[in-house]
Amino acid sequence: MENPSSSSVQSLNASGSSRVHVGNSYNITHHHRKGSEQDSVKKHLDALRSTDPRDDKARIEQTNGGLLKDSYVWILESPEFITWRDESEAGRLLWIRGDPGKGKTMLLSGLINELQPLTRLGGAQSSNTISYFFCQATNSGLNNYTAILKGLIYLLAIQHPTVVPHLDDKHDKDHWNSKVSLERTFRKMVDDTTPGEIYLLIDALDECVKDLPLLLALISSMSSRAKWIVTSRNRCEIEELFGQTSSKVALSLELHEDSVSEAVNSYVSYRTRQLADRKKLKKSTAEKIHDHLSQNAHGTFLWVALVCQRLERCRAWEIPSQLVQFPQGLNQLYAQMMDQIRESDSCDLYMSVLAVATTVFRPLTFAELIAMESLDIDEETIPDLIVECGSFLTTKGNTVVFVHKSAKDFLLKESSHLLFRSGLAQHQYNLFQRCITILKSLHKDIYGLFYPGVLLDEALLNCPNPDPLDNLKYACVFWADHMREAYKLFVQDEIIDDFHGADAAHDFIVEKFLFWLEALALCQNLSVALKALIILRDLLGKEQASYKELIEDALRFLYLFSPVIEDYPLQIYASGLLFSPHNSLIRQRFQQHTSGVFSKLPKVDDDWTPIRSIYEYHDKHNRAKTIILAPSNGMSTKSLCLSL
Repeated sequence: MENPSSSSVQSLNASGSSRVHVGNSYNITHHHRKGSEQDSVKKHLDALRSTDPRDDKARIEQTNGGLLKDSYVWILESPEFITWRDESEAGRLLWIRGDPGKGKTMLLSGLINELQPLTRLGGAQSSNTISYFFCQATNSGLNNYTAILKGLIYLLAIQHPTVVPHLDDKHDKDHWNSKVSLERTFRKMVDDTTPGEIYLLIDALDECVKDLPLLLALISSMSSRAKWIVTSRNRCEIEELFGQTSSKVALSLELHEDSVSEAVNSYVSYRTRQLADRKKLKKSTAEKIHDHLSQNAHGTFLWVALVCQRLERCRAWEIPSQLVQFPQGLNQLYAQMMDQIRESDSCDLYMSVLAVATTVFRPLTFAELIAMESLDIDEETIPDLIVECGSFLTTKGNTVVFVHKSAKDFLLKESSHLLFRSGLAQHQYNLFQRCITILKSLHKDIYGLFYPGVLLDEALLNCPNPDPLDNLKYACVFWADHMREAYKLFVQDEIIDDFHGADAAHDFIVEKFLFWLEALALCQNLSVALKALIILRDLLGKEQASYKELIEDALRFLYLFSPVIEDYPLQIYASGLLFSPHNSLIRQRFQQHTSGVFSKLPKVDDDWTPIRSIYEYHDKHNRAKTIILAPSNGMSTKSLCLSL
């Protein structure tokens, strides 16, 4: 083999156990460490697991008081389901559609319970496979095409570890955020898995708020090996595309009114028994509750659930009088709940909580809600606060969520004038400002790790308790999204002169940029920084040239050092600052935070040079190395080898 050509460059020494070497220039071949197949599978699953659909299913069922078989068993005998089950071509797609609150999610959950025992996921010695996903419009991690594909692939991979080679030997997060890569991988996995039925179920297609047409096109064009069950509200665009699918079977809940009503009556009986047991009600009182709920539910599970939830807060002797005051219909019930909030002594607080919950990009944890609202209360108090916000919200673990998408829809359509008294644009801007204020507590080495070569996994194992990032995570990830939303709304309202977000964002980058990147790396979400910087850059006008220069410099810093920072967060203060060019604005601003004492500093360029490529490999001692190649000083390449 011919020796690679090389040219000599300088080296430097560092104190302590770290060593940094500016090595020779070579034509380098990228070598991957050969790990065990088990390690490979784990890496792929870790990259895919933004959510585990099995956990989402369990959470949904728990929130609804459990899954009652009598509420869904009717569908197993429906002609539509039988066609889907028995006819390979004519019934490849079963589309269950209906109005809000009709029990579509619990129907799908029940069907999963029926199908899963026949598959590998259910532990059966079978060639059958099942994968599913529950969309949720109020959660940015569950409401888009990319998240759906990742969830489906995740469950497929668990059942078929041998399909890991189909994942293109890539387990980096950027790869798994690419719609094109994910769709290609998903199609290959479905086509190439072992013989047997492949059941794919997706709940609430209408709650896929980003790239829904791509999702519908995928479902319509998949191979005949896959058998789909999907649910949605009655939406024209879904009907138009599915109408072109010859193998579709549509099941309208409105056309199965008798079956749905019978299922709702079973649910009424179940919830009445629960209420009677908890409140120790007389048989006659329980019968009155059952009859009233049955007569007024009109085939809507959610109405029954919300009324029973409100009755559970009453004392036993109050229940008969309270029962008759609940209006029929979901929107009427929501309106009554809002009226009661307005009459409360703490109306402003409850409205503020609802306003924040309605406009955040994912559900907030208790710690994050306290931070966003500047509440002077403990996390243990949050469930009591949420109870007082009508029945719009509920808690799942330590997270605040909407009871149903229809609750959020009502607040946005019918009560926005009450929630956003200064306008939605100003509200979004206030959220952006609040995020920036929260992030002022960021500082260098927030976990107190000290050693710049510490691996991310080691850092997470040594996380302080309580985690100082617990109340900062939402602000770290979404501050730029709120800034963008505010800007868009101000433009729509033609009051852009009142928008000063660029100044606050610029000051944040100047003061906290490296600390923010460290926090994102510890949250395993460093890719968010790229999106946020691009949002900020695109919002800046020509008159803000100096701001743009800073953002471009920050982008170059991120492009070059993110591969290192993702695995070694504190290297941002060592190799990150050390190898940045002298004129880098980020280097100049944060150079006092450089980690380590060096007897000889590296010779670096004055300005940024175009990046050619970045490589990562492991040496014979299994130590991580990163190679960054860039044109420099007339040589073909300059290599920076970081030994950690």
